[in-house]
Amino acid sequence: MSQTARPPTFLRLMGNRGTATVELALVLPVLLLLVVGILDLARIFYADVSLTTAAWAAAYTGSSPSGSLPAPATCPEEGIFASIAGQVPKCQAIFLAAQKDLASLPARSSTNPTLKAEWVSEANSSPSWPVPTANLKVTIRYEFRPLFPIAGIKSIQFQRFVILHVRDGNNF
Repeated sequence: MSQTARPPTFLRLMGNRGTATVELALVLPVLLLLVVGILDLARIFYADVSLTTAAWAAAYTGSSPSGSLPAPATCPEEGIFASIAGQVPKCQAIFLAAQKDLASLPARSSTNPTLKAEWVSEANSSPSWPVPTANLKVTIRYEFRPLFPIAGIKSIQFQRFVILHVRDGNNF
């Protein structure tokens, strides 16, 4: 019986030496793009939930019976994290309520996000002084910047608003 000559084991493995490295080089960019995309989607969802919660908290604080907004019945649209020292106490309370929910928001600055609070009548006419049928509208705007701009999207604009009925202290 004749034996077939086989090359030693180390010589057989030398032909497959760079295969894993080439496969990793091909798959790694796609995998990293997928991970960054998932992270950005999570950040977008977090920003959306934070803005909605902050708008509700600010509107709830503003519609409470303690204090009232001055004429012309609006808090000026300003950055939530800007200095609020010159504002009336009710506006300060509204801004502080929003700040609690937006403190950990990514890419925030003194001008991003912004908040505006105003009285609106039920007929949706011009802002008026609070009357039994008045509502408080709180609008929050935020510019979200993704970690990795895909397809030329450099920022996403969010706007959330909440309208709550004004409580007079006896009517909850």
